[in-house]
Amino acid sequence: MTFYERFEQVIALALSAIIAVIIVVSLLQLISIVFSLLIIDAFNPLDHKVFQTVFGMIMTLLIAMEFKHSIVRVALRRDSIIESRR
Repeated sequence: MTFYERFEQVIALALSAIIAVIIVVSLLQLISIVFSLLIIDAFNPLDHKVFQTVFGMIMTLLIAMEFKHSIVRVALRRDSIIESRR
């Protein structure tokens, strides 16, 4: 494994760890917000603003998890992050 490939793998693993922390914090924040909405009976799925906020937070978490999965796949398979076609 060349120096650049090793460097690329270390960076990919570091980014993966950072994204994992962000995902956990975001998930805890989402649970807190949904729980507080349920407790104060403000959770009305028919309300456009509430639905958009909750659904947006869920989609953001799903996108972040897919992004982390892509980075881990690159780090484990030792594929190059930057690929060019001939």
